[in-house]
Amino acid sequence: MKTTVLKASKELAEDISGDLLSRRSATNKPVFKRTEIENGFEISGRRKDEGEIIVFRFVDDQGRKRFDYDERLLIFY
Repeated sequence: MKTTVLKASKELAEDISGDLLSRRSATNKPVFKRTEIENGFEISGRRKDEGEIIVFRFVDDQGRKRFDYDERLLIFY
């Protein structure tokens, strides 16, 4: 992970998750998958050269919410 956003909101994290999970490849397979982790979730995808990589993570640790993402992989508009 390269970039961290502190004081993030769960609602925004769910919106980002929904957007990423709705993406499909040319063969209509999901591009990303969601994995539940302790206190949050991760969104991962596969790259031919690197294998499976985490592109987005949301953590709510005792009220401290944060996003982690790699800005080289995700561009938010």
